[in-house]
Amino acid sequence: MLRIIDRIIKFPLLKNDRKPIIPLSKEQEQAIQEFLNKVERGEYKLVDYPCICGNSEDILIAEKDRYGIPLNIYLCKNCGTIRSGKVLDRESLIKFYSDDYSKIYVSTSPDVRFKSQFIRGKDFVRLCKDCGILDKIENVFEIGCGAGGILAAFKEIGLKVSGCDLDREHLEYGISRGLNLLYGDYRKVLHSLGSKQDCIILSHVLEHFLDPINELEEIAKKIKVNGYILIQVPSLYSHQFNPILTFQNAHTIQFFDPEFLSFTLENLGFRVVCLELTPQLTIIGQKRIRKNKHISFNKNKEEIMKIQYRLKRAYISTVPVQVYTKLQKYPTLRKILSKVFHKIKN
Repeated sequence: MLRIIDRIIKFPLLKNDRKPIIPLSKEQEQAIQEFLNKVERGEYKLVDYPCICGNSEDILIAEKDRYGIPLNIYLCKNCGTIRSGKVLDRESLIKFYSDDYSKIYVSTSPDVRFKSQFIRGKDFVRLCKDCGILDKIENVFEIGCGAGGILAAFKEIGLKVSGCDLDREHLEYGISRGLNLLYGDYRKVLHSLGSKQDCIILSHVLEHFLDPINELEEIAKKIKVNGYILIQVPSLYSHQFNPILTFQNAHTIQFFDPEFLSFTLENLGFRVVCLELTPQLTIIGQKRIRKNKHISFNKNKEEIMKIQYRLKRAYISTVPVQVYTKLQKYPTLRKILSKVFHKIKN
């Protein structure tokens, strides 16, 4: 099977035709065009983004993201990390998350986002309880908290919570729900709070950082000794998760390998107390006093081949979604096919 797929499916999996591979609303289409115009006018600056392991040998796996935005996405031959070849620089990123991100990627109202975040937060509470650490946490801070739904789940069980984000509209909704949410970069916000935290959450935030290793090192300084960091990121290794459908220009590091993320946390002075692979990769690390001596991380050729195979299999499963997306121009035919697919499924 591996040889057959390898012969039929070739990289790059997605060619740069500027066509989305998922259905988009009119508002999303307009927001994407506005973003592209800002890049073309030079309001947003793109810079080269090498792999965090330092290796320069890559495989080009896609030339666009799921929205049709031109973007070269690479698989590192050394560590197996998938990343964007070019990313917005730090100044552009701040503007992007403040002005454009929610319009393109969230595409839901603050209350809908809050509810989905609350469900995720309940799952985080469950995970902390299962790991035996919940009773050791008194305060929780979330970086990139959005509408604050995750924090609301921790507040519900009596913990002190706070968070920060760059989306004012979603922050204001969370504040209206009685949450302590602040606008701004996490460094400034955490500095203004003064005291260190028992637990810091990064839920689908780490993959957006330009320099995730150094960012984690900075965040670690704001966590108490024996405190915790809870990270959730997209994972290539979950059978319930299709990486191709999540390629997006807002990501720098697309997918973190469980071994690589565990290795990174341990080298930054954390002990991994929990790692869970659902559709996402969730990991909890406990801060220790001493850091480990840095050791280089790499994967062998066979492991890299397995990642390529996983990506190609994922691409095959996106074909029905791509067909459905193209049918957006033909609503009557789309409705008929949707009914047929529904009957077949049931």
